[in-house]
Amino acid sequence: MAVRLGKNAKVKLGTDLVGRLNSMSITVNNGSVDVVAFGDSWKKMTGTVKSWTGSFIGSFYLDDTQQNELHSIALSGNGEVDDIRFYEDNTHYWTPDTVEDSESTAIISSYSWNADQSGVVTFSMNVDGSGPIKRV
Repeated sequence: MAVRLGKNAKVKLGTDLVGRLNSMSITVNNGSVDVVAFGDSWKKMTGTVKSWTGSFIGSFYLDDTQQNELHSIALSGNGEVDDIRFYEDNTHYWTPDTVEDSESTAIISSYSWNADQSGVVTFSMNVDGSGPIKRV
């Protein structure tokens, strides 16, 4: 089984690269549903409700078109990014599954801009999945 090298990962909006990123992650959660009732002595759980989140960090570049688009979306108050792709390598990626659910999207939940005198200006974004995610 071949391993994936982190240096080959990337984030794209559609087919356009979000430049100068150096870290990203996708987390898929399987949460249990609480069905405890009055009089129960023990917590009871059933089934799962799935959710997902993603995040990425990079160096801030004023002339990067995709970074600027993400910043605009974050500031717009809407925050929906349905064409985001989190690549493991050049061909495999995670993206909202609009085939299973046409309203599936990623919503920018937080945006941070950071500066330190000893380094470059960086930014980070976190997204919450709304609907399913798929691996292509």
